[in-house]
Amino acid sequence: MFDTANPLLPLRFPVPWNDLRPEHVDAAAQTHLERARQALEDLKRPQDPRSNPLEAVESALEDLEALIRLLRLGTQTGQGDLRELHARWLPQASSLRSRVYASSELYRALQAHLEACGDDLDALQRRHLTLTLERLRREGAALSQEQRERLLAIDGRIAELSALFGQNVTDDANRPVWHFPDDARLAGLPPHALEAAREEAAARGLEGYLLSLQPHLLAAVLDHAEDAELRRELYLADASTATCDPHDNRPILSEMLALRAEKAELLGYPSYADLLLADRMAGNLEAALAFEERLEQDLRPAFERERDDLIRFRRRLEGEAAPEPQAWDLRFYAERLRRERFDFDDEVLRPYFELNAVLEGLFDLTRELFGVQVRRRRDLPVWHPDVEVFTLQDAGAEPGRDLAHIYVDLFARRGKAPGACLEELWLGERSGGLHQPHVGYLLAEVTPPTAGQPALLGWEDVLTLFHEFGHLLHLALSNVPVRALGGMRVAWDFMELPSQLLENWCWEPEALARFARHYERAEPIPEALLSRLRAARSFRNATWSMRQVAQGRMDLELHGHYRPGRDGDPVAFSRRLRERFVPAPLDPREQQLATFGHLFDEPVGYAAGYYAYKWAEVLDADAFTRFRNEGILNAQTGRDFRRTILERGNAEDPAQLYRAFMGRDPDPQALLERSGLNEPLPA
Repeated sequence: MFDTANPLLPLRFPVPWNDLRPEHVDAAAQTHLERARQALEDLKRPQDPRSNPLEAVESALEDLEALIRLLRLGTQTGQGDLRELHARWLPQASSLRSRVYASSELYRALQAHLEACGDDLDALQRRHLTLTLERLRREGAALSQEQRERLLAIDGRIAELSALFGQNVTDDANRPVWHFPDDARLAGLPPHALEAAREEAAARGLEGYLLSLQPHLLAAVLDHAEDAELRRELYLADASTATCDPHDNRPILSEMLALRAEKAELLGYPSYADLLLADRMAGNLEAALAFEERLEQDLRPAFERERDDLIRFRRRLEGEAAPEPQAWDLRFYAERLRRERFDFDDEVLRPYFELNAVLEGLFDLTRELFGVQVRRRRDLPVWHPDVEVFTLQDAGAEPGRDLAHIYVDLFARRGKAPGACLEELWLGERSGGLHQPHVGYLLAEVTPPTAGQPALLGWEDVLTLFHEFGHLLHLALSNVPVRALGGMRVAWDFMELPSQLLENWCWEPEALARFARHYERAEPIPEALLSRLRAARSFRNATWSMRQVAQGRMDLELHGHYRPGRDGDPVAFSRRLRERFVPAPLDPREQQLATFGHLFDEPVGYAAGYYAYKWAEVLDADAFTRFRNEGILNAQTGRDFRRTILERGNAEDPAQLYRAFMGRDPDPQALLERSGLNEPLPA
């Protein structure tokens, strides 16, 4: 399958972004779809049970799904042609994927192959076949023909709806703007935000300042704007994104929830959550809910102390008659309280985190801990001038033996989807003596450099960059001969372990010394400021953690216990459920579920899986105790983590991989201790 006229046949690195044409995509998609259909058709003929029936099917699906991921990247980064093509081909690709894993012929052929060759298979091959058979059962391969056809129709419709959901969020979030001829209403905003707002206005030929719902501008307003009405306006605009025509997501998510529930019922599961949790560490809905409930109980006392603490703080500032903070006030007063209590302002840190210096420090840590070197490349075609490529190799490896290539697009801009992520484009082949590099992409929303200064990261930006780089290492260092079990293709509640673990080094003075220097004076962060940063680590931690528990609980309830006829509108249902988890009343106009892309902007995504963030936090807090005990820059400990976790993908049960690194099961107490949730609030 090689077409010299089509740069997507085969899809290869580097992607020729400047030469991609819609007809290339259409031809490649059609070719991969036809290959997969033919592989399925071949299964209807008599099969040699000693021949693995998965090889041809998975090869075609790998190529097709790599192309779909490429188109999704185009959607996320505002490439109009690719976005339209993603909407065209995703439903067909999803329908075919569903047809493959609902194939009774493939199911029977795999059973016969496992029976005929079981004694000759190694542990990895057996795990691959066993997990695939389990997936086939969950996807409907054991159902009747009529039931399978309905299942395929459900999956196709869900794919259409999920693509539309993500487009609506991006389009509607880019719509509202606030223009100010001067900075009278912008008091309190830090200089970098004012400059970004001024440049936004200038880009449209306007004088003054322009605010939008771009994440870096929204965060600046909610954290710093002294104008409460301005905070309210932007908060409510953001909280009601994608709830009006022509970008209204509420009918979409209602239909998706109904279809997911119908799918679970067809497959014999009590709920969609139970269906998805069957192959995760939690195992089932009740275990995941029990995990969330235990967390809520542990957090509740500290959460209530933090809520009352903020109310007292506002009244001390403004008098006893001051009302309790509203939802749009919380971040503003929390930031003022943090500054007072710890004499600490995030903006004071920003000059010490120049983007390039942080990246070089991150590369340095990666080399020392995991034996990996990173080269930054600007010699390759990309989709935007901001984009560069990271090529990863084993330290000291011979030229050309690359581990991975990662496209990196870090700056916020109009038309680009909000948020940060690290995604696979495709996994290289690592079997039969081959060593092909993996390929992926990293997106973020860093405030771009201005004419007056380079890109400077806020503290949350630094944490996010380390987090996504943990995912990057999980992808890049994968060394599993079976691609279906490689990289980040692991249980959802295990996938966040590498990313959340890497965040820990941001808090360590020994690591910060490698990259945290003033961009003008080259001075390290003053010791006093660093001490205040570390002291503030647990500031309002219970409030933040309770928010994550709320999101996870809402997800599990929607996909587990929610019934439309009984519970009504899912947006209102989710708002009622969240009320006990928030420190201020939710405004009736708040409809956050309409933008909850984790659950709805992919056919499956994080559905019934948002709890995994806290689950993995338990794992990472415990795993980091080994680094702390043996030395946070201990190369042997880092190599052990690489060998037992980062390289192994889903080659073994995640609980076994964790025990291989720690020598025991995880201890949840480590998270409570790290979070400071057992400690009284400062006076």
